[in-house]
Amino acid sequence: MFDLGYSVPEASRSLDVGETVLRRLVQLFQSEQLWHRNQYCVTPEQQKIQELEARINRLEREKDILKNRLPGTPWPMALETRPLH
Repeated sequence: MFDLGYSVPEASRSLDVGETVLRRLVQLFQSEQLWHRNQYCVTPEQQKIQELEARINRLEREKDILKNRLPGTPWPMALETRPLH
């Protein structure tokens, strides 16, 4: 409506609806547009990228924990083999 240059009164007359109804619909539309821009609406590709980035971060944290462990500390039970030194 606003993209076409119509004011609320003009658009409400053209659509044969009350101005209050039209204003509420515009507010609802704008709030939904804002909601969709806040990462709640992502493409499957964006979602996969976010999942992979989270996995990379988790694996890097785990690697740092293992790399910086104290000498003599036993390896976690989940690891089946020890690195060859």
